[in-house]
Amino acid sequence: MTNKYTRIIGTGSVLPDFVLTNDMLEKMVDTSDEWIVSRTGIKERRIELEREVSELGVIAAQRALECSGERAEDMDFVILSTVTPEFYTPSTANVIQGKLNIPNAFSFDVSAACSGFIYALDIADLYIKSGKAKKGLIVSCDMVSRITDYEDRTMSVLMGDAAGAVVVTGDTERGIQTSYIRAASNDNRYTELYANSGITKALFDKQSGEYLGRSAPNRDAMMHMNGRAIYEFIVKILPVIFEKCLGAIGKTSSDIDHMLIHQANKRIIDYLIEKYGLNTDRVPMNIERYGNTSSSTTPLLLDELNRNGKLKEGDLVALIAFGAGLTYGASILRW
Repeated sequence: MTNKYTRIIGTGSVLPDFVLTNDMLEKMVDTSDEWIVSRTGIKERRIELEREVSELGVIAAQRALECSGERAEDMDFVILSTVTPEFYTPSTANVIQGKLNIPNAFSFDVSAACSGFIYALDIADLYIKSGKAKKGLIVSCDMVSRITDYEDRTMSVLMGDAAGAVVVTGDTERGIQTSYIRAASNDNRYTELYANSGITKALFDKQSGEYLGRSAPNRDAMMHMNGRAIYEFIVKILPVIFEKCLGAIGKTSSDIDHMLIHQANKRIIDYLIEKYGLNTDRVPMNIERYGNTSSSTTPLLLDELNRNGKLKEGDLVALIAFGAGLTYGASILRW
């Protein structure tokens, strides 16, 4: 029988030990705890000082596998969402697959910034519903601190590092009900959240062909953001994609038991709470403790809810995210 749904059966996450507080940032850039909290809701964030993306990804994946009761060797795929891969090739997902000793899976990275988990979940859903895969791992891990300019007060206060993972499998009764992913890359007003690859250019003399060395990397390799333009776009587009998903399954916002919104800025989350008249108990937040951990925020929140026993069988869970590109997406699943 073809599976009608793709169901999350295990969650896991990991956070770095080092805590970067607002008080510490005050000594680095022209900012203050009051300024940061009033504009973002963030008080501290975690920074990874030693381990690599694959190392955190493996830990999160192992915890998700343990939670699910599944074995690593039975996974058909490993999909990693990240904007900070260890290599341009091979994919970091491939590295994670090797470290987990999964012999017969396919693996690849997804680069959709903070929307990466939603994108990866949608891709996994297609593989499972088509029958090409039975179960697999989705891992989100971003070392955003490594592309953050700590002399830029607008970006340095926002970002943190983390990893989250889920195990997914086919199911005939519960799982992903609908999803919707898009990007606004055709509008330059909204693409000013970016970081270049940091790859240096080879320099040659045009006349003699003599190799002159390589260009030096600069701060363009760090993230930059047009915060106001992004905020204005996001508060317009999030209700649109949320309502598209609700309409696709004949539900309203009052039917949603848990609404997990990307942890980028508390003001955006508060806007959606007010717009839909949501009970704040239904909209979990951890931005105060971890900041914006890019695509990791969604599985990190999901894992916190799951391990705290707050997700009940049959609950409707909405996942909403947006990120550089600008990418955005939403998914509604039956737990």
